[in-house]
Amino acid sequence: MVSTSKPGGIGAIGSAASCLFHPGDKVREKYPKDAKLRCVNVEITGEGLRRIKNEAKMCYLVSIPEVKGECYIAKKCFRVEQGPDTPFESERAPLRRDIPRPCPHGEDRTALVNVVRNVGNGVADEVLELRAQGLEVDDDNEPLDEGAGAPPPLEYNGPHNFTVPTHCPRHECNMIDERGKWVSHCWDEIASMSEFELFRMAFLEDFMKDVIIPRTNDNLGSPLMLGEFYKWLGCNFFMACFQGIPDRKCWWSKEEISPYSGAPFRLNNAMSFTRYLEITAALRFTDVRTPTVERDGYEDRFHEVHKMIDEFNNHCTHSYHPSWLNCLDEWISSWLNKFCPGFMCVPCKPHPFGNEYHSIADGDDVSRLCGA
Repeated sequence: MVSTSKPGGIGAIGSAASCLFHPGDKVREKYPKDAKLRCVNVEITGEGLRRIKNEAKMCYLVSIPEVKGECYIAKKCFRVEQGPDTPFESERAPLRRDIPRPCPHGEDRTALVNVVRNVGNGVADEVLELRAQGLEVDDDNEPLDEGAGAPPPLEYNGPHNFTVPTHCPRHECNMIDERGKWVSHCWDEIASMSEFELFRMAFLEDFMKDVIIPRTNDNLGSPLMLGEFYKWLGCNFFMACFQGIPDRKCWWSKEEISPYSGAPFRLNNAMSFTRYLEITAALRFTDVRTPTVERDGYEDRFHEVHKMIDEFNNHCTHSYHPSWLNCLDEWISSWLNKFCPGFMCVPCKPHPFGNEYHSIADGDDVSRLCGA
């Protein structure tokens, strides 16, 4: 990939191999494909998405000397040699604090259709664009280059003594090699539980009754009860199991169920659509005052969910005793809006955009212990 030493913008001058410009037939009239020529003094006239090999890519729109009409080239393939007076907005690197953020209680809470996606699939040229916008990209997953040579020598040049350990660090900490277990229930009892009973055992029901429901009721006309909250939660779980439903209204539609469009079933028997929207708009996850820079000296972009995450970790700590084999993994909470708090890109993930979390799970029974 050709490195770009300067940002692009209208009026910038640069060059690239002639075979990389499009439309190909127009460029090949002047620069035959077999000649392996390079187009120089190419002027950038704009930017935009264009399809190259059936894939949408961010491109420079350019004017090539002695070639009539507008051409385009993928940004990653073009070398800017003379910078513009004003770089493109997408190639400026703003400070992270300058990135606009929507109000946490804005219209997205009650939006009926899916959020408009403003990120792509994590391809290389898009990663460069995200970095230029000041967004964090965690892509340090590539293996060492085979031609990188020998690693630098260690600073310590003294003797290295390797000994076979004669003790077990787990035993030193009074850990016992036994199966993980729940504090309040034995495994035979758990085996006879229903799915809902298992969910309630692992869920933060006390936190719901003490924090979530009271704070949500502060914004509701008709009070929310525990049973109704479980119905609201179940509606979201059901909807999350299906892809391609563009409008939440489809789940409460009065039209006949069709195998070709709409939702595969209806949720009217669980909750009315009006009530579902009321609860969604009023939902709150904390009873802690929002910190501000003026009053507290800092800003917490995850304030809305921090207490809930801490309560979940504490609940797992006090409710479950793990075995001495644990697994640590990272996962992505997928977001389609790059202005969500903590948005980052992890290209190696199947869904590369969103919040990156780390979880610890029991290595024997695959019970999740905590997440952060």
